[in-house]
This record gives sequence, C-alpha cells and structure tokens, in this order.
Amino acid sequence: MNNSDGNIKEKIKERYRKIAVFGNSDSCCMPSSECCSVEENPGVTALQSIEAIRYNPAELASIPQSSILGEGCGNPTKFAHIKEGDVAVDLGSGAGIDVFLAANIVKDAGEVIGVDMTDKMLEKARHNAEKYSYKNGVQTGGH
Repeated sequence: MNNSDGNIKEKIKERYRKIAVFGNSDSCCMPSSECCSVEENPGVTALQSIEAIRYNPAELASIPQSSILGEGCGNPTKFAHIKEGDVAVDLGSGAGIDVFLAANIVKDAGEVIGVDMTDKMLEKARHNAEKYSYKNGVQTGGH
C-alpha cells in the first residue's frame, strides 16, 4: 500500500466514524444524485432512505433503530437465502443493520459475523448487540 492509499483509507474511516457518532447527512453510499439524499430531499430520514433501497419496514422495526444510519446500497438479507442455523458474514457491517436482520433469521442456532474497519461503527454495533441481547451477532474489526 503506498502512502496515498493509506490516506484514502483514513479518509474513509473518518467519514464513517463521523456517521457513527453524528449520523448521516448523505443518506446512502452512492452519490446524492443516485439516491434519496437528505440534502436533495429535506426531511428524509435514515429509515426512509433505507426503505427506499428495499428494506422491509416490518423487519426494520424488529432491530435496534440506532443501527439504521441510512447507509447502504441494498438489502443483502433479501437476496442471500439465509436460513435458520446458517453462519453469515457481513463485510463493511457498519452499525450492524444487516447483522441484526440476519441474526433474526439464523436465530440461536446460527451466527452472524459483522466486520468493519471503523472502530466507532463497531462500538455502536456492539453497544446495540449488548443492549438488545443479541447473542448470535459478533462484530469485529478489520484495520
């Protein structure tokens, strides 16, 4: 990795650290012209942004709301064919939205591993997992 690659990684980590701490002002991972951003649509919440990219409102209601940051490019649990007892891995798990959704699917017989490079996102996800008694979702770092 050359020095410029390290700078890019640090900039990405800083952006997601700020999202974990302060929330998201862009409301998705794509450029604002390609999604429903808060800036282009005043009043759009993180929940509305996530629902716009095909997350099921009823499923979202079953997970910690503080894991919903309005980040993401789709609903992987919808397409992954996860079933009870499976082990699933979420790379770039952020605050854990997909980890919690998958944990509800795999139940106690399965496990979900969330991997993120941002310590603040992992802290938020671990806090939610503990607060809401998720035992089958593990959050780990990938510096």
